[in-house]
Amino acid sequence: MTIEAWKHRSQCCCLVLLTGGGLWLKYVVDQQLKSKDTAIQALESVIKIKDAHVASLQGDTAPAIVESLRDMRRHANDATEEALRLSAQLADLSAKHKRASLELPVLTL
Repeated sequence: MTIEAWKHRSQCCCLVLLTGGGLWLKYVVDQQLKSKDTAIQALESVIKIKDAHVASLQGDTAPAIVESLRDMRRHANDATEEALRLSAQLADLSAKHKRASLELPVLTL
């Protein structure tokens, strides 16, 4: 074989190898892009689920929290009023008891 034949064969081999490498590289890049797109779609669905959950919490929970707070305040006010009423009643009964004990004669045996 002559040098020209070897030169021609080496050029053909280089061309085949470069073409094969280029096709392989294109395949790898396409697979990575598909993988990336799949991951992005999965994460977008997770984000949509989280957004829906947050919206439901804001829509459902906020009024319930406000109502619960209102009930707690009402209960605290009622308990405070009852405590004040009972304290006044105790003071009144204590005063009546003291007056009654002063008015009664002391019995001695």
